Amino acid sequence: PAETGATFRSRQQRVVLTFTQDSMEYENEVSCQALIPGDDAVSPLLDHYSATKVDRQMDKRYRTDTNDERFNKLFAGRGRVIQLQGFPFALVHHAAESLDQVLSIYGGLNASAEVKELSRNVGAALSSLHKHGVIHGNLSTKNIVRERRGGSICSKWMLRDLTFGCKDGNDFLGRISPSGKPLFSTGTLPPEMFVQLSSVELKAFERYWIFVERTFGIKVERSAIEPVVDPGTGNVFVVKCFYEQQKESSTELPPLPYERVKASPATDYWAMGLVLFELLLERPLFAVDPRFGRLLELNRHATWDSDLAALLIYTQVRDHLCQDLLLHLLSPLSQRSQMTLEKILSHPFF
Repeated sequence: PAETGATFRSRQQRVVLTFTQDSMEYENEVSCQALIPGDDAVSPLLDHYSATKVDRQMDKRYRTDTNDERFNKLFAGRGRVIQLQGFPFALVHHAAESLDQVLSIYGGLNASAEVKELSRNVGAALSSLHKHGVIHGNLSTKNIVRERRGGSICSKWMLRDLTFGCKDGNDFLGRISPSGKPLFSTGTLPPEMFVQLSSVELKAFERYWIFVERTFGIKVERSAIEPVVDPGTGNVFVVKCFYEQQKESSTELPPLPYERVKASPATDYWAMGLVLFELLLERPLFAVDPRFGRLLELNRHATWDSDLAALLIYTQVRDHLCQDLLLHLLSPLSQRSQMTLEKILSHPFF
């Protein structure tokens, strides 16, 4: 979710700095990490920095670095140059190798035993998060990593990136931050987060976002709120997103044409199923923009049911135990919400 990242080498250890413009991304990571201190299933936050805090605004080192040509410009590829001063928030983690890098370089994992071991690690990490009341909210191969410590890559896979993290039962999925940035990736959202709208509902949806942009003087990222039309049927689909106001704001917003969806462990079960499918077949279940993680079509998700899940899984997955596990992980919310990670990890597939 962050705009850019940079890796620096020091004598002690290699770290990766993730810079972001959005305060809520930064606050999500910091607050979720605070709920899981010392948890070795999640990549630890080594340090963090907010240039918006009063004590930081007087920080001489920050002022010096943002005016120093060695640091104030970061080259982000494709001719893009990022001005450091425009990214007031920074998060520091150990340097790491991500699962999507391994898959893209080697084309997959070496054996089914390695797939099962990695899946167990992911399940155990999610179980630990959920016990602390944290929902990852954006589980994907990009956020499963092996850290680099002491000059070598650790063998254990861990979870990283809680910038889209949610509190179980308290936070809603589909948040648009006060600056207009979506705090979700459609590629990992479960099907209950997508809905088909009638023409009347679509007008209400558009009124809501016009009001938000005019009232708060922001520009919401179009990919998050732009309706998607199925060219075959003409049906219109959207993500069940909403605007997250600043804590001190109490502006009454127009009604949305759908109910918001609360974050729950079932959110991460769905994403775990997508990761498992990709590991087994070496391709994603749904077409996704590889750079931004966005779904290229929404109609399947909005009409998802057990029959559609069975059709896609039985026709593409050969292993019977894996078929059964995926049918549970990728089931509709009414069934998925009845599961626990203890039951998942005790499945014969593992």
